[in-house]
Amino acid sequence: MKRIGKIVLAVFLAVLLTALLGGLLLVLGNRAGVGVARAIVARIPSIRTAEPSQLLPLDREEGLNVLYEGEVLELEDPPVFHEGQIHLPYAFVKDYVNDQFFYDPDEQVLSYTTYRDVLRMGEGETSYRFNGETRSLESPVVELSPGRLHLPMDLVETYADHGMEYKEELNVLVVENPTETGTRARIAGWLPGAALRVRDNHKSAYYRMLKRGETVWIHWEEGEWVRITTEEGLAGYVKAGSLGKREEVPAVPTKLDQPDPEPLKDFDGKLNLTWHQVTTLAANRNVEAAFQNVRGVNVVSPTWFEIADEAGTVKSIADPSYVEWAHARGMQVWALFSNAFNSSRTHEVLKSTAKREFVVEQILEYVRRYGLDGINIDFESVAVADGPYYVQFVKELAIPLRKEGVVVSVDMYVPSPWSVHYGREEIGKYIDYLIIMGYDEHYSGSEKSGSVASIGFVDKGVRETLLEVPKEKVVLGVPFYARLWKETGEGEAMTRSSQALGMNAIQTILGQRGVVPFWDEETGQYYAEYQAEGATYKIWVEDLRSLEEKMKLVQAYGLAGAASWKLGLENRGVWDVLSQYLE
Repeated sequence: MKRIGKIVLAVFLAVLLTALLGGLLLVLGNRAGVGVARAIVARIPSIRTAEPSQLLPLDREEGLNVLYEGEVLELEDPPVFHEGQIHLPYAFVKDYVNDQFFYDPDEQVLSYTTYRDVLRMGEGETSYRFNGETRSLESPVVELSPGRLHLPMDLVETYADHGMEYKEELNVLVVENPTETGTRARIAGWLPGAALRVRDNHKSAYYRMLKRGETVWIHWEEGEWVRITTEEGLAGYVKAGSLGKREEVPAVPTKLDQPDPEPLKDFDGKLNLTWHQVTTLAANRNVEAAFQNVRGVNVVSPTWFEIADEAGTVKSIADPSYVEWAHARGMQVWALFSNAFNSSRTHEVLKSTAKREFVVEQILEYVRRYGLDGINIDFESVAVADGPYYVQFVKELAIPLRKEGVVVSVDMYVPSPWSVHYGREEIGKYIDYLIIMGYDEHYSGSEKSGSVASIGFVDKGVRETLLEVPKEKVVLGVPFYARLWKETGEGEAMTRSSQALGMNAIQTILGQRGVVPFWDEETGQYYAEYQAEGATYKIWVEDLRSLEEKMKLVQAYGLAGAASWKLGLENRGVWDVLSQYLE
């Protein structure tokens, strides 16, 4: 009745004011009078009311409205009550609350990764294992219909910083993040209250009158208007002048597990890794000859493991005597683990939770059997659609390896639009080192001849990687090879081919041809070109000088070290150059 009385009074005042304005117009009888009247009318606040259902349209049978940090979310699949418990849609949880949940719809398994453990639970289960203990839920993870996975709110709240409170009167779930500083205030001023308006305009309709002394939460201020949320879960705008003193609510510390800021490290100086390409078990016996002239290397990465089939079998050509030999000479062994650059096989293995677990189990067994110090993950040619599977796999492999003190490194392309799906920033939180493959700027299938690793290409790759991964974890991969390009014909009829050559082979060919290369400041390399057999040959040389230009970047950006591809292609002098910058 009080509200009706206020409305009647407001209508009466409006009518009275209109009559007065009419009289004013008759007296003035000119354009100035009309202008004054219109200006007065424009300042009169609207007395139109709006129902909360305009903001929060869902009833309980349709689902729950969601007010997320002051904004009403229009979700295609809203939260629902299931068996008396609130269940949150998987997509909402991933997008707004915690993106570490990962669902396998084929095997109906939900995974959750912290930085130190992996949670698994099946659809319909009311318990799960985490950190070695069994935990129970009031309600299970359920797929209400094909493709509509819902997580019980008590599970999500356990692994989220967000506070969630259901307001039954308005059927709204209010979601806030207490780890961010909040602001609240009380309705104040000389008036008995303030109108909570739909929009930031005094001509907008209002939901209700807020009482003086009523507490509201402030989300943002735009000029004279403030976006607020009331205690009952209604959001809208009030005039800034109707709020009293702002009170800052301190942020609370996150309860979520945090990544280790520093990588695992058990060697002096910076990382000086070299890859040793081993293709057969017997080839391991050549390790001593391969390292005859090597100096300063503290980690060797032999190419020992790869996914061999779509079942997830990991093929191994590891040799325990190789590990013993390296350890005796003060070198750690970080065995390379590859997907054999097979996109379809990679898809079949990584999309399956069971197969990912199988791969992880095998790698862990190999690590223990051979006493390995680290694993170097080298998965290339991963399809864009498989990016989420790849990221999840790296996390699931890194977690148990690091728990056993095993260093985890990942080989990564330089940042580019086509490699975003590799998730540098996300996996960088879980691994010890991210090794930039600072080469293959131009490769065998390139549409034009060019450098393998021009200094601009490498510098840009480092700078952009550092936007996503801290320098303490970033390692620069450098090439011991270049490409000799052969161009035949002209224009559209030109054919192009190339071959990769090691540093010594490059100098041999240039000497045989009597070609003297010249230094190209733009690429940071020597460049040579010659004619032979009706073709033009071009090469951007990798040598000690070009290598030093790249090592200057390691020093300038404070990177964790360098990795070289590959042992056997180098000039003997490279080890002195590397050591100079990595000691």
